[in-house]
Amino acid sequence: MSNELERSNQRAALGHESGLEALRQSTEFRGPAEHPDDHDHSNDHFALIYEDRDDQFAAAIPFIEQGLERGERCLYVADDNARDDVLRAMRAYGIDVDAALESGALSVLAPTDTYRRTGEFDRTTMLEFWEESLEQARDEDGYTGLRAAAEMTWALEGDTDADELVEYEAVLNPLYQNEDYAVMCQYNRERFPTSVIHDVIKTHPHVVSDNTVSQNVYYTPPEKFFGSETMEAKVDRMMRTLQELSLIHIS
Repeated sequence: MSNELERSNQRAALGHESGLEALRQSTEFRGPAEHPDDHDHSNDHFALIYEDRDDQFAAAIPFIEQGLERGERCLYVADDNARDDVLRAMRAYGIDVDAALESGALSVLAPTDTYRRTGEFDRTTMLEFWEESLEQARDEDGYTGLRAAAEMTWALEGDTDADELVEYEAVLNPLYQNEDYAVMCQYNRERFPTSVIHDVIKTHPHVVSDNTVSQNVYYTPPEKFFGSETMEAKVDRMMRTLQELSLIHIS
């Protein structure tokens, strides 16, 4: 059996013929699921909303694999799953995990290495972490960019304030525009309150759910999310969004 056929069988067995996988060949979608040759900058912020591990890994593992293919440094923050389970899933998908770990291209981290590295979650500290990690990966270590897939269930423990978490998600969007940076924030729908999932959808330009990748029509820019938007401005924004996503243009 050829390596490619074996790899295809592994993906199928894990349910990994995902929307991310299918969109690799798409010229329409502007996110990191498109083919590497057609993508100049990552700077994409995804929310993965999942209900079980199969659903989660079907999106998160291809996301990491594509980053490795592009020469990006990839970080996976494990919390809802054990580190060994994440690595096992990556191996089953066909990623050469040992080589990626040894080279430094891949790291599987804990919340205490990232979101809770100072004890409790602090938005400013975490934004500094991403800035430092991107600078080191690209400017010092020669990677083409930085990519992260982060399980967010750590926020359900301790004294994490839901409002601060949502504010962090919102301000992350404009911070790295035109930078080679992509992040997939993974939210377990069965564990997070509905109110948090609602705000997660509003603060991520792209949403992955139920094997589908979407340019998010419900996304609200930070200045609108935090401020008071007039009804006229809101309607204008909604109309622009509909026009941008339209399939047919009438001449």
